[in-house]
Order: sequence, then C-alpha cells, then structure tokens
Amino acid sequence: MDNCYFFNNINANIKKIIISIFFGLIGFLINFLSITIYDYEGIRIDILLGLLFPLIISIAWGWKYGLISALFGGCQTMWILWYADGYGMFYSVPIFTVWIIFHGFLSDLNKTKENKKWYYNKYVAEVYFRIVATIGFFTIFIFLVSLNPPFWNDEIITNTVSSDWLKLVIVKHIVESYLLLLLADLFLRLNFIRKLLKIKERSRDTGYIIVYSLISGVFIWIIDSIMLTYFNTIPGNDFLDNFIFDIKPHDLLLRLIIFLIFAILGILFSNLIEKRNKGKIELEKQYGRITSILKLTSNIEKAKSIEEKEFMSDLLTTAMEIIPEADFGTAHIYQDEFAISVAVSGHDDSIINKKYKYVSEPDISKEAYIIKNFKKYLLENLDNKKIDKKTKDIGEKSLKEDKETMIVTLSLKERNIASITLGIDKDSIKSFSKESLELARLLKNIPSAFYTLIRDYELKQILHKNMITAIIKILSLHNPYTNEHSINVAKVSVQIAEKMGITDEEVNNVYWSAMVHDIGKILIPEEILDKKGKLTEAEYEIVKKHPVWGYETLNTDKSLNKLAKNVLHHHERWDGKGYPQGLARKDIPLISRIIAIADTYDAMTSDRPYRKAICKELVLQEIKNNSGTQFDPEIVEIFINNVL
Repeated sequence: MDNCYFFNNINANIKKIIISIFFGLIGFLINFLSITIYDYEGIRIDILLGLLFPLIISIAWGWKYGLISALFGGCQTMWILWYADGYGMFYSVPIFTVWIIFHGFLSDLNKTKENKKWYYNKYVAEVYFRIVATIGFFTIFIFLVSLNPPFWNDEIITNTVSSDWLKLVIVKHIVESYLLLLLADLFLRLNFIRKLLKIKERSRDTGYIIVYSLISGVFIWIIDSIMLTYFNTIPGNDFLDNFIFDIKPHDLLLRLIIFLIFAILGILFSNLIEKRNKGKIELEKQYGRITSILKLTSNIEKAKSIEEKEFMSDLLTTAMEIIPEADFGTAHIYQDEFAISVAVSGHDDSIINKKYKYVSEPDISKEAYIIKNFKKYLLENLDNKKIDKKTKDIGEKSLKEDKETMIVTLSLKERNIASITLGIDKDSIKSFSKESLELARLLKNIPSAFYTLIRDYELKQILHKNMITAIIKILSLHNPYTNEHSINVAKVSVQIAEKMGITDEEVNNVYWSAMVHDIGKILIPEEILDKKGKLTEAEYEIVKKHPVWGYETLNTDKSLNKLAKNVLHHHERWDGKGYPQGLARKDIPLISRIIAIADTYDAMTSDRPYRKAICKELVLQEIKNNSGTQFDPEIVEIFINNVL
C-alpha cells in the first residue's frame, strides 16, 4: 500500500477518535441535567439525554467508536449519578455501555446488503436486548445489591429491592432506550450531522421533512407554553418557566408525546421519500449500465481500425461503471507467455505497459470468478516465474491491497487473450454480489465478439447475437419473466414474417427487434412489473413509457438503431389510438405491427403476476375481435390461418 493512502487512513481514524471523545464529553455534561418526563404519585421517570451522543457515534461509525465515546464520558456520568445503588451500579452502568456497543454492532451488520434482515432492525433488536437486560436486573442486579453496604459509603445499607421498584427501573430504561433511539434516528437524518460525521448525505427532500416535523413539534411546544402562561385561569409560571425552566412533568410528558408523534411521522415520510429516490437512482444506474455497454459495442464496428489497447481500456472503464462494488481495476492483454498491463483505474499508472510472465489463475475454466487477497497471490506467483526484481517492485508498490478481486478472463479458441481484474479495497465492508458476478460474465460476450472480429473477421450477426443476448440477460436480472417472453415473441414474430414472404434480411430484423422490444422495461420499478393487482393510472403511465425508453437506449448505437423504431412503435394501434405517437394503419412500421400481435398472444397465454394464463381459443378470439382496430387485419389473417 502506498504511503499516502496509509497516512490518510490513519488520519481519518484519528479524526474519528477525536470526534468520538468530543461527543462523549458532551454527553458527560448533559447527563447531569436531570430531565424528568413523568412524575406522578411517587412514580418518576428521568431521561439521561447525554447517552444520545455516544449512541449517534455508535450507529454512524460502528461499535468500536461508540465504545470510545461511551468510555470517555457518555456512560461515565452514571457512576456519579447512580452511586446510591451501591454495588448494584456495577450492573446498571455497564449494561448501558453494552447497549451502546450492541447498537453499533447492529449498525455494522446492516451496512452490507446481505445482512439487512428484519431482526437486525434496531427497534426490533431492542426488544430482545431489553429481555436479556431485564433478566439481568432480576438476577445479577439483585445479587449485587445484596452485597451492600459498599466500601465507598457504609450508609448505603439497602440490601434488598422491592419488585415494584425494580419494575419501575425496567420501564424507565425501556422508555429511555426507545426515546434515545428515535432521537438518534432523527439527528442522523439531518445532513449537517451527516456531513460532520463524514457519512453519505441523504437527499434534501428527506432533510426538509425531518426539519419540518421538528419545527412542527417545537411550534406545538411554544403554543402550549403561551396557553399555560396567558390563558390559564390559575396563576402560574411566566412564559420562560413554562417553556423550558420549570415545566410541570405532566405537561412535559404531553409535549414529548406530541413531539414524538411528529418525529415518527417525519421518519416514516422521509423513509418513503428516500426509498423513492433510491429507486430512481437505481433506475438511472441501470440505464447508465446499458448505455455504457452499448457505447462499448459501437467500437466493434471499427474492429479493424481500433487499437486493442484502446478497446481494453474502454472495457475496463465500462466494467468499473456497471460493477458497483469495484474500487480499482486493471486490464491486460496476453502475448505468448507474457501479460501486459494496458489500462488501470485506481492503481498507480506506473504499471501500464509493464510485461511479466503470465500467472495461471486457479479455476481458469470459469468465465468470471473471485480471488481473496489477489495482490498477495499475484506477488507470490511472480516469485516462481523468475520475473525481474524491478517489475516485481513496481507491482508491489503500485497495486493496492485488496479484500477480494474479480477476474474476467477473455479467451478465443481455448486460448487466453486478455483479462480484466476488479478489486475491492481491503478495508471495505463491500463484497461482490451474485448479480455483479453475473454482469461480469455477460460483459465478457462483448470483448469476445471484438476479438473474434479482429482475428477472424466473420459475419456481423455473431456480434449482434452476443450483444443483444447480453442486453436481454441483463434485463432478465431485473425481471425474469421478460427473458422467456422476449424469446417467445421473437419465435412467433419470425413465423408470421416468413409466412408473409418478406426477405431474409427483414426476417432477421424481425427476430432481433422482437428480442429487444421490452428493453425499456429495465427502467420500470419491479414493484410495478410484478404487481398482482390492477395498476393505478400513474403506474400505467410509467409502463407506457417503456417503448420510448427502449428506443432511446437502442438509438445510441449505430448498429442497433435500425431496430429502435420497431421497438418504439410496437404498442401503436391500427386505429391510431395506441402509444407513444398515435400512429395509424401503415404509418406504423411493418415489423412493429407484426410484434404487436405476437406480443399480445404470448402475454395473454402466459402466467402473469396479476392473472393466470388464458386459454389459446379465447386469446385467438380476442385477437380476431380487435382485427382492424388494434391490429393490422392482413397480418391477423396470416397469423390465425398459417401460423397457429
């Protein structure tokens, strides 16, 4: 690892430790403010608000920093406040420190997609933590109290505790823990807090919702203070006392309940907005991935003129864009027994154009696979290859330490010709997902076609098949139904086209247009595609956009733009009442009219999330009934009389 990275990493950790200690010290001071939220008939509930600060650190950065914050203040106040419990405080104080650690541990687990289980949710997990803590109070705490008086104060002679008192303590801790969790959730949704803690900021919309909910709670608080001061028939405190300095416990409890209701509503609404925004971002990423792949394929038309190194550099750039976990990567080409680094991303570029003896990776038969600690593995193998020391030193200094590396090996006629490696930083919590591994395998089809055309220039149909199949498979990861549906529509469309007696070239265009006719659906959220009930008007409007999205995607590539118009118009109607442009009769491209019938037939005779398949006879009758309105009547006649 390079020195700059090493020291930057140390500095980042030191900053986190300093901020953790600072938050702990703030918590230490605030804990001395006795905040009573309930006091009635001898039942009093106080809140140690200072615990909020180490809790925020623990949830944001993990249990290690949360522990530092707790030990440097957040939980230390309780030794002073609860000394009257005698030996009992040796349980009650540490349990809150463990509580801080517990939620930091949960936060670490939830940072990886694979671990986002419902029982790791902090509010759910708090239930079983409190069960364990309660058992501890009824056993360990009672035992420790029985050892009183303590050596530091022989006047603390209580060696038994009543069941009612213990139940009250447990209730206080439950109320306190959930209140603090809720407050931590609120604060961690504010972007200025997230910016301070160097964690990814949320969208402005969610921040505004939280701020508005807090302002609403404060507004109710102020109104209640005014009412108590100026409209109360019984003389009482002045405004400042009613507002903050001398609030009656029952008034404080009522205000807190109202405040919490606004806070909970704010959190729920901000979650909905954040989920919507994440879905939008994910759709944009999906679109970007498809666009990146299509841009890459545009180079294949220039296969005889484009440099191999330039293509591999573009391939690496595309791979870094579509594999979200990758932090750095390299691209290699192979010449005889040597590998040459031709492009890097994230590594020191001093390794570019360096030649070294090819290292045989394990499990070479796989299209894409993962190796742990690849840098270590690579350097150990170089030792056995009699490589010159200078080249090895460059690799050792220029390559970053990795947690795991994905290798995609490109081969032609059972001979390795090139590869790309994508690495995850050794300190990252990320891991390559199954989806990313599948994407890498699909991506391999494109450079394989490129090398086929360079070294053995043959039919361009090979290229199109590999390229479009890769696109269809990527779409099938988004919605598995679409893959089988596209194949079926393509088969039926080709049968219709052949019976119509059109040219072989046009039949081929029919096939590939049908294969990609639903490519635009990659931008439609899964919850809409898989919805079991009737779509709302807004949801249907989103679905109606998929021909345009498909057209825009395909039109970015010259080799595919002849298919784009066929995809754009496959939902037009013969009577002009279709979408997206309302074309009618023979203004609609012939191939689009063919696909429209095949698409309807397969969709109706297949199981869908919202209904079972309809029998063939009813579907044919429905198509007949719509001949001359929805469908081209001549093509309907050919379909019914000659295809089925």
